[in-house]
Amino acid sequence: MVFTALATQLLALSVTVGTPGGQPQPEVTGSVPEPGDVVRIDLASGRRLVAALDRRTDGQRLWARIDLPSGFLLRPIRWNRVVRVQWDGRAMGPEELREAISRWPPAAAVEVTRPGGGGHRAEDGPLYVSHAH
Repeated sequence: MVFTALATQLLALSVTVGTPGGQPQPEVTGSVPEPGDVVRIDLASGRRLVAALDRRTDGQRLWARIDLPSGFLLRPIRWNRVVRVQWDGRAMGPEELREAISRWPPAAAVEVTRPGGGGHRAEDGPLYVSHAH
């Protein structure tokens, strides 16, 4: 419960904290978004999230990564919850982003474990991972 509350608070902070003027400052790397690029994600709930695209992103979910001084927060988002993504000064729909992601080179399998052991399922919601292992 405490872990879930902490993850929820960190996620809420990441949604409300932005850059000066409230506009995201995406990192531009090429003609399509790449893992690690910062994007603004508009969700069906009306929330807006500024986060990096995580390499775990696939055809099922967009994985948003928010780096923190002590670790990072991963948030899996079902594609049907994504309304629009802003990257490199342009807005794209979820289908366009999914198409771009399908061209990413294959990533090595990455397993995320929960504190105390056990794997993390996307259905479990946000996950905080500490740098101190």
